[in-house]
Amino acid sequence: MLVMHMPVPENIGGVGRNLHAPPSVIVKIAAETGTGKPVLSHFMACSLENREENLDQIRSQFSGSVVAAEDLECVTF
Repeated sequence: MLVMHMPVPENIGGVGRNLHAPPSVIVKIAAETGTGKPVLSHFMACSLENREENLDQIRSQFSGSVVAAEDLECVTF
């Protein structure tokens, strides 16, 4: 299982790009680590604006399940 911050939009620049990962980076890290289940957390305003689009970008490039975690959720694998 790989837990990462909810992605920022792919085209974000500046500080946002340095602090959080866009979908392409999450997919790359998930592939490199061989994770079976990326779990995305830490939702922020800029990630919530494009939540479904960002999740779709990750899901389209990742064959495993992708979880958008909710507060206090227990995730198993």
